[in-house]
Amino acid sequence: MAVVLHVSLLFMFLLHPCISANCGPLNKDIKVLKEQDYWYFEHPKPIGSCKHFKPEGSSNSTCIFYFSICKPVPRFCPDNSGICLVNKVSFLKGNTTLYSEFINIGSYSQDFQSEADSFTLVFLSGEVIPPATKPPITKLQFQCDRSATWNSSSDGEVPFQPKVSGSPDGTKYTIVFDYSGACKDGGGGGRGGDEGPTATLGVGSILLILFFPGMFLYCVVGALIRKGQGKTGKDVIPHAQFLSDLPGLIADGFSFTLAKITCSQMSTTQQKYDEM
Repeated sequence: MAVVLHVSLLFMFLLHPCISANCGPLNKDIKVLKEQDYWYFEHPKPIGSCKHFKPEGSSNSTCIFYFSICKPVPRFCPDNSGICLVNKVSFLKGNTTLYSEFINIGSYSQDFQSEADSFTLVFLSGEVIPPATKPPITKLQFQCDRSATWNSSSDGEVPFQPKVSGSPDGTKYTIVFDYSGACKDGGGGGRGGDEGPTATLGVGSILLILFFPGMFLYCVVGALIRKGQGKTGKDVIPHAQFLSDLPGLIADGFSFTLAKITCSQMSTTQQKYDEM
């Protein structure tokens, strides 16, 4: 019975789908997004908590968004920010640039949602900025565009200008990027090359890869040893009796599992042989 139970558990374990603990959406390639410490882009219009300042002598005012994938933003933003924004004011005189205080509009998260040709990353619980009374939520959406290949760069500037929308009180932002890695086949790894989506083998796959070569070596080495001991015919096969009983043991394992699920009485192959 112990052998039957072990065989049943082994098959159930091997057939059970393995879930990867790696940060990222299902079946998408975000390697290039994770390689960069942080990304940023400038938005030319006021939006949400980003109010354009027009101090005397200023020539231009923009909003800059900073975000990171699978890690908090390591610079500029408040601690544990997944995304933040800042006002940038430029002055012609003296070629001067001033920045406002950085505002966290979404705390670090790994909350990915994957669709056929897109995926989203949602940042919750940002910093409450009056007159808002609740923390902001920011959703980054990456949609499939096979021509939109991203590459890591020294400054991390987003290569394609995204579409940005938000609520007037600064409690909700939606940012849509074009990204080749959002395509269902990985879109060339987001690099424009031949590299496909990266994947890791599950425990079940590794066990299967090790099982069949191991069985082959076991049979060959065992047969050579028994041949050297003077065994002939069927006796050359190591554990021949166990191997001949193995199909019945496997069938008993499935019968045992089925009996437990259906609360019915189990009948083993040995019992059937005894009846015959």
